[in-house]
Amino acid sequence: MSSEGKRGFCSIYEGNNDAKGYSWLGAARGMISMANLFLNQSFLFLAYQQAGCELGEECFTRVYGFYPSSWITNVPVIAGITCGFVMPVFGAIVDFTDYRRALGILTAALVTITQAIQVYTVAETWFIMCLLQSLAVVFYFTQLCVLYAYLPDIARQVGEFTMAKFTSYFQIIQFGSQAGFLVVIAIVSVVMNPSTVMVGQISQGLNAFSCIILFSVGWFKYLEPVNAVRKLPEGHNMITEGFKNNFKTLKEVNKHYKKGIRWFFLGLCFSQAAAQAIVTVSVIYLTDTLTLSSLETSIFFLAVLVCSLAGCPFGAKISQRFNPNTSYKVSMFFIFCVLTVGALTLETAPKWCVFIWGGFVGTGIGWFFATEPLFFSMILPVGQEAEMSGFYNFCSNVLAWLPPLIFTVATENRVEQKYAIIMTASFFLLAIAILSCAGSWDEILEEAKNGVVEGAILHPTDGKDVEQAADEGGEDEKA
Repeated sequence: MSSEGKRGFCSIYEGNNDAKGYSWLGAARGMISMANLFLNQSFLFLAYQQAGCELGEECFTRVYGFYPSSWITNVPVIAGITCGFVMPVFGAIVDFTDYRRALGILTAALVTITQAIQVYTVAETWFIMCLLQSLAVVFYFTQLCVLYAYLPDIARQVGEFTMAKFTSYFQIIQFGSQAGFLVVIAIVSVVMNPSTVMVGQISQGLNAFSCIILFSVGWFKYLEPVNAVRKLPEGHNMITEGFKNNFKTLKEVNKHYKKGIRWFFLGLCFSQAAAQAIVTVSVIYLTDTLTLSSLETSIFFLAVLVCSLAGCPFGAKISQRFNPNTSYKVSMFFIFCVLTVGALTLETAPKWCVFIWGGFVGTGIGWFFATEPLFFSMILPVGQEAEMSGFYNFCSNVLAWLPPLIFTVATENRVEQKYAIIMTASFFLLAIAILSCAGSWDEILEEAKNGVVEGAILHPTDGKDVEQAADEGGEDEKA
């Protein structure tokens, strides 16, 4: 084959192994999130069964001190609070040791083992498995803590315009893996007509198998070991250093990056809290209030994911046309409006409207998740990638427990679930208000460029805005 022909088969990641590995691991995470949908349905069904109630009906019997549906939101509350205490420690390991890749492999193995154990979720074990799920979520976010440290490196290697495409590809592949998993579960549901509990068991088994393959390829074939980016100061403790660094980073960001990074991180606390809660609360709403079956739930989330595939490149185009800050804010407002309209109308609407609603939700989610990592990767000062990446992960999780807790409190006080969903979605509005305080995009980029650490290596695209990088990318294509 000629060299020109070989170039025609180049990877969409242009030979960047870090990006390839990140993408494989994204596919694994996508399947995990879908398997957990059906696991949560199983938890909800078994909790109602133990309470002697039927799904779709009001239940006034408590199970282990809470109403049945509250236990589904209790899981992210427990996990979120736990992450707030342990993530700084894992962030320090990523920052100050040579064990970044080893920690990624370890947490991938723990997630896989947990998924396999939960195959045995039945009436006698559901409560223990529910608590185990809280631990699994901590492992999952530790995996993200490791992976997010690779994003700035990839951005520096390929430049801003290419990174805009890469972040879109990351989400397309992750959402594509989720859609493929849902199709398999839908086929199983049609062919076998299994119970809700059995669907959860099958999904966990399939997911454990897929994790073995996808995690192995991502970590062992593509992602390379990374040396410590900083040396732990003499006399300092690894366990407390992460907390000290977060506090130090907080002060530095607030003092030196008043135009952009400060507002991004503050908005991130609320936007990620809302985004992470959407799946959990929607499963409760779909199963308990709208009484969707496992097959109908599969179809709903398949509609979400198919439309999210369109939302990813749409988000990239909006970011290139305007800027990531504008795109990020508009995506959140879009999601809030869609969630609010759906929550207020779907109980009295025909059931097919639920799937149309899912399509609009998916478009907003794809847009949101394609834009956020782009925003983050482009505003980092060179030489502070590891420090800021650790803080990014901390901000992503620090309030993750709050929307589920609000949903639990609302449920325990007999507030209708549709209003609890609107409360959860309102966190997007808080994020939008915060990001509106940022400076112009040019000011944000200039501030980040001026914050470059002395001695750091600058790449040709560092400090350029999206439009400029896009123009140069177009000129390269013409050449």
